[in-house]
Amino acid sequence: PASCAFRVDTAVPHVNVSAPAAGSYSKTSTMGVVVDYWDDDGVDPATVRILVNGVERTSEFVVGETQASATLADLPEGVVTLLASASDWVGQSGSDAIELTIDTRAPTVTIDAPAALVATNAPAARVVYDGTGAPIDLARVEMWLDGESATGLFAVGAAEALGALARMPTLADGMHTLRVAVADLAGNNGESSREFRIDSTPPGVAFTDPPTFTNDATPAIRLAYADGEGSGVDTSTVRVYLSSGEIAPGGEPAAERDITALFERG
Repeated sequence: PASCAFRVDTAVPHVNVSAPAAGSYSKTSTMGVVVDYWDDDGVDPATVRILVNGVERTSEFVVGETQASATLADLPEGVVTLLASASDWVGQSGSDAIELTIDTRAPTVTIDAPAALVATNAPAARVVYDGTGAPIDLARVEMWLDGESATGLFAVGAAEALGALARMPTLADGMHTLRVAVADLAGNNGESSREFRIDSTPPGVAFTDPPTFTNDATPAIRLAYADGEGSGVDTSTVRVYLSSGEIAPGGEPAAERDITALFERG
């Protein structure tokens, strides 16, 4: 009698793209790629295929009995799909695919507020940022006010951070600097800064002429104004009004009329 032994293999090979990690982000277009594969009866190394966005790049890999590895350069910006496949000795195929994101660009950071000149010692602040590929790493959004950490003054969101620059003691009148640094999940860094001036003290205004009593029916009128160490007086906002007659105690002031046009601003 004749006999023969044979083995039935209906299981497909296991294929795993083990590096880079699926869903990861990279700030470089060059990276190491590792593909592992195994089967109870072994994998035919000649059947290993590795594609990047549909383009075969197997020739760049060192292919062994259980693993293929390579350092791939010139990976395209954006989402990249790595597809690996291999067959066992009876022709059954297995495969694995992952996506990752290549982002080599720095995030954008814009400080929308405060404005260059504000009249409050606790101005509102708004910072807008964009990862330009990879999302912003919210744990790496940081602010400094005049060189001291101010991140705690902000509510940090996915695309913006809002806050009020309220400190104790309050910010003094004068120049201040807000600096912001962010990083995206790929590890790219972005930064921006803004100088702003606080002027919370109103300008001083006083009439120097005419005197309280005068016998001149057409007296000269002189209005002096100054802003000390502040931002200066906006002369376009100067207005002069005239009302006639005495105001009795508890009485209403007489109707006023605008006589600003009679003055020369200086």
